[in-house]
Amino acid sequence: MAHYRATLTSTAPVRETFERLADFASVADWDPSIPEARLTSGEPGQVGSHYTVAPGLGPARMPLDYTIVARQDPHDDQPGSVMLVADAGLFTSRDTITVRSGAMGAEVTYDAQLNLHGLARFMDIPVHLGFQVVGRLAEAGLRKELDRLGATAGR
Repeated sequence: MAHYRATLTSTAPVRETFERLADFASVADWDPSIPEARLTSGEPGQVGSHYTVAPGLGPARMPLDYTIVARQDPHDDQPGSVMLVADAGLFTSRDTITVRSGAMGAEVTYDAQLNLHGLARFMDIPVHLGFQVVGRLAEAGLRKELDRLGATAGR
């Protein structure tokens, strides 16, 4: 299983950070491997909402249909989380975004798992290694997005 997990901090408020990331169309704004993402049905960030995400570095695009399958709003000291799943036949992608109160604002954990199915499982190790590269790029972009949210939070 390819897996990447990162935890980052922001000075932005928890609720604002959660709502921004729960609307998965925002992934195209901060993940350089996702040039296009859009809400295709439902309400932004809500359970049952569908997003079409077109990942790809370079000219290749393989659209994935993500569905928000779980959402827990942040409340008091309880973290908020949203889980999205895309089933592409050869693999299932499961992304969980958790936002909790941190020392200076929001603490965000992004956990991405890519489970290969059938014969594709033989590619698990090289896919995992490639996923680390893509994950580090996404983490850097998310860090910039959180810095931007923190900078605009006081305005």
